Amino acid sequence: MLFGLDISSISAIIATDQYVNYFNDPHGVVQGAIGSALAAGSIVGALFAGPLSDKIGRRDANSSACLWWLAGTAIQVACNGYGMLIAGRILNGICVGITSSQVPVFLAEIARKKSEIRSL
Repeated sequence: MLFGLDISSISAIIATDQYVNYFNDPHGVVQGAIGSALAAGSIVGALFAGPLSDKIGRRDANSSACLWWLAGTAIQVACNGYGMLIAGRILNGICVGITSSQVPVFLAEIARKKSEIRSL
């Protein structure tokens, strides 16, 4: 869901006059970097999610990822150029990678035995 939300939101934003005027009509490599920064960060986050969860636990890894998400969002909101926008999106991507790989495992661990799916 996080990937779909980001893709749909950035797709809607890049067509607005405010975005085009503020970032001087980015296209080509610059627009590609802005659009793909979250996906690139999610790869990094997914790679570090396992060791991080082993060290501090899944609940704390997910909670800290959510807090870092706020930091990445603050960077994007306060951006004054491409660099800050891309950096914020990479940070948010790392959080997406951590939560996308660890939340399902965490939910499976805390599920009641009655709600577990049993194979026949």
